[in-house]
Amino acid sequence: MSNDIIIARETVGTATLARLANGLRVIVQEDHRSPVAICNVWVRVGSNREPEHVRGWAHGIEHMLFKGTARRGERDFALEVANLGGSTNAGTGYETTNYHITLPSENIAGAVDILSDALLESTFTAAALDAERPVLVHENHMYDDQPSGFGVSWRWAMELAFDHSPYRHPIGGRDEALTATSREQIIDFYRAAYRPDNMTVVIAGDVGTEDALALAIGDFGNDAAPRPYELPSPPVEPVHEALRYRLELGDIRMVYGKMVFPGLSENDPDRATLAVVHQILADGRCSRLYRRIQEDQELVSGITLLAEAGTREGVLTIDFETDAARAPAALAAVAEVLQTLKDEPPSAEELARAKIRTERSHRFSRETVQGTSSLLGWHDAMGDLASAFTFPEQVATVTGADVCRICRRLFSRDGCSVLLYAPRDGAGNGLPAEA
Repeated sequence: MSNDIIIARETVGTATLARLANGLRVIVQEDHRSPVAICNVWVRVGSNREPEHVRGWAHGIEHMLFKGTARRGERDFALEVANLGGSTNAGTGYETTNYHITLPSENIAGAVDILSDALLESTFTAAALDAERPVLVHENHMYDDQPSGFGVSWRWAMELAFDHSPYRHPIGGRDEALTATSREQIIDFYRAAYRPDNMTVVIAGDVGTEDALALAIGDFGNDAAPRPYELPSPPVEPVHEALRYRLELGDIRMVYGKMVFPGLSENDPDRATLAVVHQILADGRCSRLYRRIQEDQELVSGITLLAEAGTREGVLTIDFETDAARAPAALAAVAEVLQTLKDEPPSAEELARAKIRTERSHRFSRETVQGTSSLLGWHDAMGDLASAFTFPEQVATVTGADVCRICRRLFSRDGCSVLLYAPRDGAGNGLPAEA
């Protein structure tokens, strides 16, 4: 294979990583347990790297990339994937957008060709854009109709918790931006982001490394046109100095609560410790939040811990459902659980159980080609492919003292933002309008 195309090549864990002259990163992971393969392309752009004038269009572009190229019409993509015996999906997050096709390994060349055509050669016709704008607006409204999880209470909580960080902006954007952003602005953003030097192509499954590299080079190896502009490097949220609180009222029956704390970046050396803390607090019926607050005290009907992270910062959100009468006690009980974990390390048994579950969860994610490609693609997009393989060893070194230390670092009262979404009927039933 030509040395002027592959400028660097190394083995990372059990995978092969190659860097091409155009900046593309290619990861190949052989797995011959079944005759299945995947091409999974990770683009290092999500809502956190959007310029202000195209907010929401990282997700919008994801919708547009299978609407047509010079070689394929909108219906051709799905038909071709189906004819190859495959399935496809895509997703946009705060940090990345990824696209993948899983299919019989004998057809992997077709998957690589389809994705390269869609990601690098989409035409963005005015008619297709105008047809998709109301679809994007409708999808946002669907999330706004969801009171819990990543629905409207998440959007309000992020607006409350972040003043400067792009986490304050919803991934789906605002309706006005989705309808008003010009085709020229969208295409310039696409050309700035969808370039080989901003992508990682992962090919995993029943493939040969050399053959897979040749496919990636053939379809993704060309040089890109000049970039219209550099994507922004967003600011990191400063440390907050006081508790924040917001009460929203709506036509709902329950109270939906969010307690937001700063998280860790994916490159923070304490990421493994935080993963263990996540297990202790919120994984399963033995977790502290569930056992003490939902089961023992019956203060909530559901409680979990949501986490997001990127290359610069992260966010942790305790998400619960209760009623107005129990909401103040639920907030106090969560604070008590967190304080206990700051003051007293978990027992040896609890720590060991959390570490085992964390390690198993990581290893289980590699049991399918889709899980493997997602794990490798995500870690590479975050700048540390090796951690996809070394994470279990990092978890094994976590101590009880580490757990207390990271909880003291992250779970402070002044760093917390509390969002309550309560029934309008009864004006929140006595919940305070201010902290």
